[in-house]
Amino acid sequence: MASEIERNHLILRFKMRLTDTDLRLLRVFSTIVQCGGFSKAQTILNVSQPTISNQISALERRLGFRLCDRGRSGFRLTLKGEETYRAAQQLFASIETFQNETTSLQQVLLGELRLGIADGLLCDENPYVEPIITSFSRQAPDVRLSVMNADPPQLEQRLNESRLDVVIGDFNEPELYFGRNLYTEEHRLYAVPHHPLCANETPHLEDVLGARVIRRGYSDPKEARCLSGTNAAAVVNTAEAAITLILTGNFVGFLPEHLAERWVASGRMQAVNLPEMRFERKITIYRRHNRKMSRLVRAFLACVDETMLMLSKDAAVARG
Repeated sequence: MASEIERNHLILRFKMRLTDTDLRLLRVFSTIVQCGGFSKAQTILNVSQPTISNQISALERRLGFRLCDRGRSGFRLTLKGEETYRAAQQLFASIETFQNETTSLQQVLLGELRLGIADGLLCDENPYVEPIITSFSRQAPDVRLSVMNADPPQLEQRLNESRLDVVIGDFNEPELYFGRNLYTEEHRLYAVPHHPLCANETPHLEDVLGARVIRRGYSDPKEARCLSGTNAAAVVNTAEAAITLILTGNFVGFLPEHLAERWVASGRMQAVNLPEMRFERKITIYRRHNRKMSRLVRAFLACVDETMLMLSKDAAVARG
């Protein structure tokens, strides 16, 4: 890791001399780091690889040191490159805080809200997320929504790095964050109807041990407890991948009930009739404890509360 003197050198070099061009080049550099290399960053930056290379060379000349090694051996940050990336993230966070605070002096909500949504929650059968986004978009039509759909560990990492403002999902360590519960999601073990676990009306837990089980490619304690003693025949990171494997008839795996509903209704999928093969997730909206809540985040959370109250009232009316 670079020394304190080197970090101070970076700060002093740009003190009172940071230009718009410097900011643009630092954002290009940050995107490359987050993508893991030049080639993957091309699509996001929408420029050619030679252009990206020229931009990084220009930034290195401005800084006076090499940021990364690139070539046939792949992309790798230098020690000073790692420190520059961290300093750039702090700089962008400060700029965003300034923009949010000055925007709050206006009546109109402006800026960008970076929202992370856990895999499996963005679908037609989910009755909660879509109304929340619809309501916020109506209340803040000038706000740019940046939505990332990923597995919980990725969302947690980006929230920790201040690359997301709020996330919706189920974290393993929720005490690290400020959260408010939205709803409870039921998960069950699914297979095709002709699978031995479903063809037998009274299957046994031992039968699951011999099945070709799908597991998540990330730590999922609740799923792991249910599938203790089984061997993973397949590993997935998305619910869509799990659905595809289950529908082949060769695998069994956990899905949220709302996501499996269409396949169950069409007769292509069935929940395994074992009470031990189910668990609940508390879907929660999270933000970092130690980060000042911007006006946009405050407005979004207020919109969440209003929408959930409205949905609760509608459900009560429907029940009579």
